[in-house]
Amino acid sequence: SLRLFEKHLLEILGYGLTLDHEAETGRPIEAGALYRYHLERGAVRGAAGGGMGVQVSGDTLLALAAESLTGREQLREARLLLQAALERHLGGRPLKTREVLRAFGKAAG
Repeated sequence: SLRLFEKHLLEILGYGLTLDHEAETGRPIEAGALYRYHLERGAVRGAAGGGMGVQVSGDTLLALAAESLTGREQLREARLLLQAALERHLGGRPLKTREVLRAFGKAAG
C-alpha cells in the first residue's frame, strides 16, 4: 500500500509515471522485457546494465500500472522507481510516507 500511496502522490502532484508504453516508440510495455526508466522521458526497452535511470521489468511496470504488485522483485523494483521519482521532485527532502500511513492506521483502528 505504501508504493500505491507514493504512485498516487506523484500523480496528484502532476508527476505521474508513464507505465503502460515505451517512451521512444509508444509501443505497449511487454511483461517479459527489461527496461530502464528515465524519469524525464519514461521507459526505454532493452536498457539492462549500466546507465542512467532505474532498471525495471515490464512485469513490474504493468503491475504498478494495474496497482497489483505481487512478489518480492516487483515490490523491490517499484520501491526503487518510486523513490527515485520522489527524490527528483522533492529535491532531496525526505518524505515521511511510512509515518503518515501509520498515523492513518492508528486513527482508523
